[in-house]
Amino acid sequence: MDCLSALGCCGILATSVAPIYLRNAINAALPIAQIPKLAGKVEQGDVLALDFSAGVITNERTGEALTPNPPISSVQMEIYKAGGLLRLLRMEPA
Repeated sequence: MDCLSALGCCGILATSVAPIYLRNAINAALPIAQIPKLAGKVEQGDVLALDFSAGVITNERTGEALTPNPPISSVQMEIYKAGGLLRLLRMEPA
């Protein structure tokens, strides 16, 4: 996951992701979403706007909203907002 971030990857969209890969991406604060019907919805050069907190990806060329399935959970969002699992675990209790 760190290598993807180092290369400038700001997120991953896929039709299917292995559960361990999904969990590792979230733990590394790399946005990842499974969109089973992604094929044919995105073309090379399309710009995608990710509203991670709302769980919606919009293709700016077509205006079509793509919704992850399964949806992004509140636990995943908490880890992402903290900057990753290690940073979340180091946070002081409220």
